[in-house]
Formats: sequence, C-alpha cells, structure tokens
Amino acid sequence: LFKRQSMLYRCLISAAMLEVIDKYFALPFSFNIMRLLLHTCSLALYCTLYSFFLHVLSL
Repeated sequence: LFKRQSMLYRCLISAAMLEVIDKYFALPFSFNIMRLLLHTCSLALYCTLYSFFLHVLSL
C-alpha cells in the first residue's frame, strides 16, 4: 500500500513539475508538438527509472 501511495505522489509531483515547466517555458504554437514529445519522453524516462528502482528494491 505504501509503495502504491508513494508512486501516486511521485506521479502527481512529476505532473506538477511538467505544468510548471509548461508555464515558465511557454512556447509558440508551432512548438506544441515538440513540447508534447518532451513531456512524453520525460514521463517515459521517469517510469523506466521508477520501475528500475522498484526492481532494485525487490532484489
């Protein structure tokens, strides 16, 4: 249960960070696709690191 809550909090924090990045580095409309790719890549990287972290903990 604790791990699940921790994962939820981390997802919320990462989403909030992406929102902040969105606000402070607001780009013109033509960059929306690049920004979307950046978000997708950062979320994928985060999920990969998190699953790796869980894997290391379970060893």
